[in-house]
Amino acid sequence: MERGSDVTANLAGNWSRFAFGPRMGFRRNIEVSEEFKTKVIEIASSDEDVKKLLDDGYTVIDVRPIISTRVEADGQVVAKATAAVVTLKKDMTGRAEVWVDIAKSKVARLVITTRRVIDKS
Repeated sequence: MERGSDVTANLAGNWSRFAFGPRMGFRRNIEVSEEFKTKVIEIASSDEDVKKLLDDGYTVIDVRPIISTRVEADGQVVAKATAAVVTLKKDMTGRAEVWVDIAKSKVARLVITTRRVIDKS
């Protein structure tokens, strides 16, 4: 196996270590302030579709920042949370990811996954 394919195979096998979105990067344990979480949840909650989910019994279980990192010409590294993903959950039947654009203070995308279990025992 060539070195390049070795790296590709390793990345493919560890895909969960990546945060996918407009910018890809390694997922790290980052401490998020309560103020940041509150701001992101307020933006998400102002969206009509998210309001419907919350009224329907979904609850916020996680807020993850999407961090944009840039290296300046002088080598200085600038990192900024440009977006966030709010995870909502309803019992064992539903899960939603709310992608929040912080700069525009709006929901950019909403992904809802519903699970239906039919017990045939």
